[in-house]
Amino acid sequence: MTRSQALTTKPKTVLTWIRGALRGHAACLLSCAMACSFAGNASAQLNNAPPKEVENVTVDQRLGEKVPLDLPLVDSMGRQVKSGFFFDKRRPVLVTLNYSNCPVLCNVQLNGLVESLNKVDLALGADFQILTVSIDPKETTERIRETKAKYVSELTNQPGAAQAWHFCTAREASIKRLADSLGFRYTYDKATGEYYHPAMLAFVSPDGVISRYSLDVAFPPDQIKLALLDASKGTIG
Repeated sequence: MTRSQALTTKPKTVLTWIRGALRGHAACLLSCAMACSFAGNASAQLNNAPPKEVENVTVDQRLGEKVPLDLPLVDSMGRQVKSGFFFDKRRPVLVTLNYSNCPVLCNVQLNGLVESLNKVDLALGADFQILTVSIDPKETTERIRETKAKYVSELTNQPGAAQAWHFCTAREASIKRLADSLGFRYTYDKATGEYYHPAMLAFVSPDGVISRYSLDVAFPPDQIKLALLDASKGTIG
């Protein structure tokens, strides 16, 4: 079943739509919580359009533009830092926007990233850094620290991961500024307390210029290496 086909009120059908989105255009990925919200509406009509909750969930690629380097962030150790702290003019930075309580997509995306990083022919720390910022302004330092520990522990072939994969929280204003600079469009569902958001990796040069994007949940190691090398030189992909 494709995304352009009809939605019904059956949970299985909605989940099929979600899985199709996961396999297809990753910028419209959904959380499985959507299945519950649609399943409860027994009178829903057939609809060829994507659900309204994800109409604006996408990535507007901002290649060649700079991310703000003055954003206040809090790292997993509780230290207050500016976003520019992670751009040392020497190593490219792979930027992701996620949140720890995401029911599906963030886990799928970051697990896929970990799998590729264990195979990529570059050293996390020596050759590049990663900055993951939570899009949930209510996320605590303790929670983001747990999330960092989970993924760092799975990077068996990247001994520098603990020092070079930075997990941060921020206030809503800073999150929105960073998201806007990356063209990252997401929405918040008050009923479920969850975020509908795309899957995105942004490859950013050592001085903060957006070089390339990956909008998928599978990351071939050779493509990650190429994107990081391009970002290190400031090449716009």
